[in-house]
Amino acid sequence: MKICYIVTRIDEIGGAQIHVRDMACKMSKLGHEVSVISGKKYDRQYLNELKKNRINVFHVKRLIREINLFSDLLALRKIMKVLRKIKPDLLSLHASKAGFLGRIAGVLTKITTLFTAHGWSFSEGVSMKKAIFYAAAEKLASYLVRKIINVCNYDKGLALKYGIAPSRKFTVIHNGMPDITPNLLAIPKKNHCRIVMTARFAPPKDHELLLLVLKKLEELPWHLDLIGTGPKEDEVKRIVGELGLNEKITFHGQTHRVAEILSRAQIFVLITNWEGLPRSIIEALRAGLPIIASNVGGISELVEHETNGYLIPRGDKRQLTEYLRILLSDSLQREYMGKESRTKYELGFTFNSMYGKTTAIYKELTSS
Repeated sequence: MKICYIVTRIDEIGGAQIHVRDMACKMSKLGHEVSVISGKKYDRQYLNELKKNRINVFHVKRLIREINLFSDLLALRKIMKVLRKIKPDLLSLHASKAGFLGRIAGVLTKITTLFTAHGWSFSEGVSMKKAIFYAAAEKLASYLVRKIINVCNYDKGLALKYGIAPSRKFTVIHNGMPDITPNLLAIPKKNHCRIVMTARFAPPKDHELLLLVLKKLEELPWHLDLIGTGPKEDEVKRIVGELGLNEKITFHGQTHRVAEILSRAQIFVLITNWEGLPRSIIEALRAGLPIIASNVGGISELVEHETNGYLIPRGDKRQLTEYLRILLSDSLQREYMGKESRTKYELGFTFNSMYGKTTAIYKELTSS
């Protein structure tokens, strides 16, 4: 099979980029001819991994996240030029902008197209004006594709609520990740707790709420590791300084050492205002960590309240304080919840599970 993946950008590495990397590398190792189209900027290690696996990478200068009619038309033209050159059997699209332009390009070049929605732009928490606009755009684009993969049941339900497409066009395949070696499994029962949050410093993430709560728990033994980059990073660093927490918090930036950092942790947190199905939590499940997360989007499909972690209502400072205090003070609870997280990963969020279900869709689309 000749398959081409399109993702809006590969300079900031998130759920869509990891999905494309893992699927593309696996397909290439199995002998398929694989290409990736993305924006101009890139993360060097990410790009090197694609090239090491004999994957053709095409950079489209005008493919950007922001809506810009002139740039979008130029990006569409370049995408179609690449597609006519490589002639793939299947076009697999990831992220909103790549998904929208890719669906148009797929129709115009008569290539079978599949769209994976890694969260919707009209998700809960987005302003009503933006939600209506993005939902209308997705509804139009849905006519241009035969199948849409949602990465969680929440996203499928949201799409049906907004009338994006009939139910038969959607399928749910939870994200999955390759396993780690045993030496990278966390040990949650260790007494001096390291807390990790992996998230962009940008909406919808709420680093400030976490920092304010941790300030109230300053007397307990903890250290916070923050992984990620983004436009609000300097603001968060300023808040850390104002709270006098510089010695208790480490900023790691964008790093490929996430598994290593999680292996040294005892608690994982994700405080956010809206979400799809965060891969950062799947990484925490895989590491065997107890999790505290905002109960938004598809997070409840990853975290079972009081089993492998705690779910808090959006922005609830009181409950976040309560549950952090419990986990920081109770090593046996951390150990129990960490084991439950690892079990949850093994039962439903491995790469092989996702790969098998996804390639079944590939075969369905290319054989009919």
